[in-house]
Amino acid sequence: MLSHRGANSYMLGAMDHNITALERAFQLAGSGECDSVEDLKKRLKAEGYSTKQIVGRELARQLRGLITVARAKDDGPKGQKHPHDVMRLAAADFLAGDGKDKAAQRLGQRGGRARAKALSAGRRREIAQKATATRWKN
Repeated sequence: MLSHRGANSYMLGAMDHNITALERAFQLAGSGECDSVEDLKKRLKAEGYSTKQIVGRELARQLRGLITVARAKDDGPKGQKHPHDVMRLAAADFLAGDGKDKAAQRLGQRGGRARAKALSAGRRREIAQKATATRWKN
């Protein structure tokens, strides 16, 4: 069991069975105690967690964002971090971007324009009428 010493500060020890590895990863990232995602994974392993869930570009980007915000955040009055402020800032930073791949968006737009260009005006009208009927059907 992780022993608790102060607000959101955990001593290195056995894993807490009440939280998942993913939840613990976000705790560590928001605490400012880790320098990178790799450092975070090492810390999780040392605490007895599996790192099988800690994969993927989007998750790594979110964790890096939390780590960056937590490490950049000024220390509190007694030298401790303010975890709630860190998490709120990281969430605001994440939500500021739409989280979508811009290249994929451009490709999708090109495909839609090409399809619209290939269809006749009558066929586009039929598709639009069908979509309207489906949308407003009771």
